[in-house]
Amino acid sequence: MTITNDRATIAELGLVNPDRPNPEPEITDDEKLARRLLGSLLCDSELFTQAQPIIKPHYWFYNSHRYIYQRACNYVNRYGGLPSRKALVDDVADSMRPDDLNRKYFMSQVDACHNAYEPGMVGRSELLDRVVTFARLQGYKTAVSQTTDDWRRASRTGEPVDGDAILERFRKVVELTNLSTTDDWLDVLADDFCDGENVRWLIDNFIASGQLMVLAARSKAGKSILMCELIARLLGGKPFLGGACREPSTPILYCDWENQRTYFRHWFDKLRGSTNRCHLSKYLNYKTRSLRPDGRGSLPDYLTRSWLQRQTEAVEKHRGYERPGLVVIDTFRAATFTTPGLDANYENSAGAVGSLLRPIQELAHQTGWAVLVLHHLNKSNDVSGSTDFWASADSVCTMQRDVDTGSNESVFTFCGRYETAIPPKVLTFDDDQFVYRGTLAEWEAIKSKKLNDESCLDVSSDLVSWMKTPLLNGGKTTFTKKELIQAVKDTSGRGHHWASRMIDQLAEGKIITAEDKGNVKLYKLPGGIV
Repeated sequence: MTITNDRATIAELGLVNPDRPNPEPEITDDEKLARRLLGSLLCDSELFTQAQPIIKPHYWFYNSHRYIYQRACNYVNRYGGLPSRKALVDDVADSMRPDDLNRKYFMSQVDACHNAYEPGMVGRSELLDRVVTFARLQGYKTAVSQTTDDWRRASRTGEPVDGDAILERFRKVVELTNLSTTDDWLDVLADDFCDGENVRWLIDNFIASGQLMVLAARSKAGKSILMCELIARLLGGKPFLGGACREPSTPILYCDWENQRTYFRHWFDKLRGSTNRCHLSKYLNYKTRSLRPDGRGSLPDYLTRSWLQRQTEAVEKHRGYERPGLVVIDTFRAATFTTPGLDANYENSAGAVGSLLRPIQELAHQTGWAVLVLHHLNKSNDVSGSTDFWASADSVCTMQRDVDTGSNESVFTFCGRYETAIPPKVLTFDDDQFVYRGTLAEWEAIKSKKLNDESCLDVSSDLVSWMKTPLLNGGKTTFTKKELIQAVKDTSGRGHHWASRMIDQLAEGKIITAEDKGNVKLYKLPGGIV
């Protein structure tokens, strides 16, 4: 087989003119078109996956586009997915010196490329055609170079040239660029379908590695104190909320934008129990906004994925832990409200909340670190702000506690990507210690049984007498639940929850009546009782 026949065959296969000198790949010098093309790649992960092996950074005409594309390629190679616009801007900024004159311009070009892309502005076929063209150019260039070396070697040694091998070389160029026939079908029952190991729980049925959880509670409900309990139990290998703690050697990064070190230390000392101090010091890394003279353990003004990624990488690299750990963000509002570009009502904006939480979720998925973000409930006991707090998290846990009446009972509900439904659970805070009371149904049964004691009759009789006294004297006739609870506690010495449940049962039995007045429920004696 002669080289002439080979070249004719190459032309028949649809490649560029084989007689043309080695072409130098170069994407258009039209800056506007280049932005549209780069924006298409940055906004479409499927196209980027197809283009990345073919389009090299030096193909781009403009230096800013070369640099942005290179950073995006590095990000994809490292984390397996395209960075968001904000994550790419942060990555470009972090990779350049602050005094680099190109730094701000390159950052602005990321936004310019994203803004230049709109669905339909750059058709899929147009970009794919360009990808195929560059693949052929670069693949043909390599094949021609290798063939030239073969002929030179043959001239020196007198050995014959293997025409079949040359033809096969060029056929591979066609296979490389035949993107439209790529077999992209996945068998959902195949052994290699799943993307990693099964769920690895840090705490059974609560939080797992590689997932983002939002835990929301009312202000001053005890979220930070609960985190002290969680950390002490996780590192001590003790159950939390009825779930076994599987990884007592888990590195924990606690990012506390809410409290000062003294407050955290006070409660952590109370709740850590018998957990070994050396073990705690090795695995717990606490950071806060309050500055130390030596500058250690300080947080930035606001949370970014790039900063959090550097912290987790530093822990893994310098401490040598075997597995990824747990990050606690206390709280979302305190960690994000100074983020540049956010308006005052950003928590109610799905776009703003998603842009802040989804990069953190991606970090969790890609690194295996579990991330627990503390947030707030509104007065309706729902997660405060946009529904993206639900959409951007793998699971959401609400901690409902009646702060207004001083209740020490917290009910935890769970919603998320769990394999089985998790029932509501109850913790009480008694004598500066958390006590797990089981599921809500179990706890309600226990409380109902206690209320059936004979002593309940005496206490209820005392309460009715207490309510009659001002009524007979022409005074107050209605009472809040908080007032009735305090009366029961004063007259019987019973606890808060016992008193609250007894009042509910008296209302159910029509011994006392309840009526809503605005946002307040008022209790009184029925008209016939004197």
